[in-house]
Amino acid sequence: MPTTLSGAQLAALANVHRTRIVANAGVYEAACWNWALYGIRADGPNPRDLYGFVSDWRSSGFNAQQLAEARDGCWERCRAWPYFAGGSVEQQAQRRGELVAIRDFLDGDRNTRRPQARKRVFDLALRVAGLTVSAVQTPYRIIARADHDNDVIDDHWWIELNATHTVETIPGVPLLLEEEAHVALQEASLRLDNDQRPIDVAIPRFQTAYLQELTNEHIALIAQLLAAADFPNVPGSGTPGLGVFQARDRATPTEGKAALHTAWEENRMPA
Repeated sequence: MPTTLSGAQLAALANVHRTRIVANAGVYEAACWNWALYGIRADGPNPRDLYGFVSDWRSSGFNAQQLAEARDGCWERCRAWPYFAGGSVEQQAQRRGELVAIRDFLDGDRNTRRPQARKRVFDLALRVAGLTVSAVQTPYRIIARADHDNDVIDDHWWIELNATHTVETIPGVPLLLEEEAHVALQEASLRLDNDQRPIDVAIPRFQTAYLQELTNEHIALIAQLLAAADFPNVPGSGTPGLGVFQARDRATPTEGKAALHTAWEENRMPA
């Protein structure tokens, strides 16, 4: 099965405004990370457990024993996934060693080392998913966003295609392929996760990596999206999957595109 889009499929993106998949119940209930990392699979480890293993769980107020138990629980969930073990006891041990090294690095100075630690967990999550990072620009980019700086975590994940379109979802929202001109002001408007907590705007917000290829599952679902009919953007509708990235009335969607791309590259929130 293919792991890259054909030239014709990439060219077809130019004609896509917004499409979605709603008929497949499994697709409709997928988490953002499951789509971005695996193309929606039942056997992929949740990256929150990777982050949780190195976390100090500061917001939970744990004592030392509770912290150790929380971290151990994350590890047990990680190693139970076939993807994490990679079919090899040696690889599982190597990945645990990487997590321990990140945790120890972070414990050395949690006030200044969270961005570096977060990047290292992000890179590990990509490798666990079987994704290969490209040193040069490709049509495929994975992006993770953090909303808060009180721990090592990424709050939302998605895929960018051809530097023109995004593909993303959360549970209860259709898998959505959308032209970036219509989502460029997402940080200034509603976010897909509908989480209204205040955003810590000072932190490095975006982690990105160009990928050599996607998974078979990614490509199969993108093909379905390309074959689907466009549906209208309804600003302010409040309907899940319809108004998830509305631009505010004070600016057109296109005006925010360059600023958002620059912010992604510089790991900061757009002005």
